[in-house]
Amino acid sequence: MNFINWKFRIILVVIILIAALQNCGKKEPQVVLAKVGDNVITADEFRYNYEFGLPHLKQGKNPKESYLNYMIKEELL
Repeated sequence: MNFINWKFRIILVVIILIAALQNCGKKEPQVVLAKVGDNVITADEFRYNYEFGLPHLKQGKNPKESYLNYMIKEELL
């Protein structure tokens, strides 16, 4: 009985690993918000930086636009 449980656990782990690793090689297309020279600012990069960015950079009528402009200026430097 113990051997059957051990075998079942191994098979279950293998199935979970195969399911988890199937999406590792696939890359979803990146949404490009701005292109500065050869560099690009993607939506994921903007979202991460905006979430953890300094609050004084998120001011004005449109805080996301002002933060994106800050990121573009930073890339230019």
